[in-house]
Amino acid sequence: MCIRDRLDTSRLDKMTLGSITIIRLLLLPSIGALTLFILSHLEIITDPTMVFVLILTYATPTAINILVQTTQIGDFSKEISQVLMLGYAFCTITMPFVLYLFFTTYILSLIH
Repeated sequence: MCIRDRLDTSRLDKMTLGSITIIRLLLLPSIGALTLFILSHLEIITDPTMVFVLILTYATPTAINILVQTTQIGDFSKEISQVLMLGYAFCTITMPFVLYLFFTTYILSLIH
């Protein structure tokens, strides 16, 4: 069964699945980066390793644990698996971009 067939059998429409993916992989890292930028300029967070871990946390897709929980409950496990599939597929595009922005802005600002 191909990916398109799996998306067509969902109770969620494609617009909802796309919105969840866009918000999780584009909007949330932007909000997280802005928050980390403010916190680092206020010198609340000064450790570059901590900033890197936090930006990775913001930029990664939803955890697989949610699928395990919905499977145990028995409701919406198919929809959650579709959200996770889209999230991890698009994460291959968004994660390198977020890491590139992190290294070019934050790390270079520490060097200079």
